[in-house]
Amino acid sequence: MAVTNNNNNLIVKRWETETWLETIQRKVYGHLLKRGIIYFAPDFLGSKSRGDELTFGFASKLKAIPVGAGGTVTGNSEALDLQSYKMAIDVCRVSVNSPNIDTIEQQRTYVNFEEIGRAQLSQRVRELIETSIFYQAAGANPTSIAVDGTTYTSTDRRFVQGLNTIVPPTSERILRAGGAANDQSLTSSNIMTFDLIDAMIEMAETTQQPLERLDDDDFDLFLHPYQITDLKRDTTSKVQWFPIQLANAASGNNTYLEKGIHDGMISLGRYNNVNIYSSSRIATGVNSSNSAAINTVRRAVLFGRKALSFASPYGGRLTDKDVPVKFHFEEYDMQYFKAVEARMIYGIKKISHSNKQDYGTIVCSTYAAAHTI
Repeated sequence: MAVTNNNNNLIVKRWETETWLETIQRKVYGHLLKRGIIYFAPDFLGSKSRGDELTFGFASKLKAIPVGAGGTVTGNSEALDLQSYKMAIDVCRVSVNSPNIDTIEQQRTYVNFEEIGRAQLSQRVRELIETSIFYQAAGANPTSIAVDGTTYTSTDRRFVQGLNTIVPPTSERILRAGGAANDQSLTSSNIMTFDLIDAMIEMAETTQQPLERLDDDDFDLFLHPYQITDLKRDTTSKVQWFPIQLANAASGNNTYLEKGIHDGMISLGRYNNVNIYSSSRIATGVNSSNSAAINTVRRAVLFGRKALSFASPYGGRLTDKDVPVKFHFEEYDMQYFKAVEARMIYGIKKISHSNKQDYGTIVCSTYAAAHTI
């Protein structure tokens, strides 16, 4: 018979808070939240809030021609273009089992099983959230997703897709290197370049509903490490990494494309009001004919304001009194073993209103493979 462990509630609360603070501090979720890229949906908060699905209203921009002198607006007023956006929350549970403190297994090693288990669970929480962010933002829904040694297939993919349905990039929110028609057409010559970053910025600003810039009038761009290496090594595009760096060094200007800390995360550099960041969990390409993952293609994402939404009945912002991750403990086999669970109820989804372009993302697919020296 299982016996629930009565851990000190204050200690458990501290573990939960520390886990979430680590998720926020210098991690992708926290960075995007502080930058206004993630919109926190407060509608699920509160003990009386119930339900696992939420619909947001949205009014598209006005487009009618104004009325001048001698004209009348009566009968000529423009109706609001009301749209909707729906997201869900669900449960995600991860756990580890280990010998309890008063066992021969614990006696034989200096490793504290419970402490290491909690640390590993905290890392797992961050891994699942970060992967979900990039697969949602990229609109990537391959038949299998391999992340950090684990392959997710079938319905298990939801745990690395934010527990929400994936929406493919809309027509004015995706470009591919070399003008390729689909991800499987990208070849080794179609790598990430500064020319593509310029094209993303152009797309972000010239569509009917432009991406909304962040507070410092910037965009944030996340690339896979393979794409970053390609960006640095490119020698054929109109704009290149090392000529820029050499020119700045010669002029004494050491701020352009220099690495630094921006809103708590290490930035590779800044180009044309775009802050460039790296993540190994950038989504793979997707074969348009069979939905297979293409591991030699990565979908970089340029973020503007309110690109994604996050929701949990327990909060998720620094200002909230509670946190989305909860630790639960259970002892079994005469209390010889202990199970530790990290449980989350939350959802992450790209903001894409019905019949409109994605609100805050531009996706750029390029060839991206491991490099040799």
